[in-house]
This record gives sequence, structure tokens and C-alpha cells, in this order.
Amino acid sequence: TELLLDALPSVWDGSCAGQLAPQEDARATKAAKLSTADAELRLEQLSASEAHNKVRAFAGWPGTWTRLSICGAEPIRVKLLQTRLGLPEAAGDPPPAGRQVALAAGGGALRLVCGDGSLLEVL
Repeated sequence: TELLLDALPSVWDGSCAGQLAPQEDARATKAAKLSTADAELRLEQLSASEAHNKVRAFAGWPGTWTRLSICGAEPIRVKLLQTRLGLPEAAGDPPPAGRQVALAAGGGALRLVCGDGSLLEVL
């Protein structure tokens, strides 16, 4: 980050032009186009850390989504806009058992249990 911040003024004023090199098209790597299916979050297959990183990576478009069933109701598709890693010890709450959805202490987040038992909080 520091290197980028140090380099940006020379990019803006054009003084870095002598250090630039054209891209070699033959060595370029192409990435497949993302789809909304790629943005599905399968909590049973991910840790909270992996899920949180995916939410951040797909922010904006296409956005990350998952299916949630609350109190045994039919699962609905929900888009996750912002998450954080859950810390049950700090909150004084034991992690919910099994694949559950619960409200965090104080009601500030929705807690989801991931595949490895770690907690993801939806803000």
C-alpha cells in the first residue's frame, strides 16, 4: 500500500512514463467472465473467512448471495452486502449448533454457521 501511495503522484503528473512498458499480449492471462451463479455462497462448503472474502470480492456486481431458511421456512435467496468474522468468545455467546441462523448479542448482526463451524456475521 505504501509503495502504491508513493507512486501515484508520478502517475498523475506523467513523470513515470519512462518506467512504463507495454503489456506483452502473448503472456497475458484471460479470465472467464463472472456470472451471478459464481457469486453463490455455499456456507456448508466454506469457512467464515473464505465466505467473508468472497462477499468482499463480489461486492457491487454480481454481489454475493445465499439461500437462508429461518425457522424451517422455505429457503429464500438473500444478497449479502456486508459481513464480518464472528467472534463468539468476545460476544459471550456460544456458537450456534449445526447449520443455524441466529441473531448476535445485541441484535447487531445475523450469525451464520459455516461448514467448519466458524461464524459469519451479516451486518
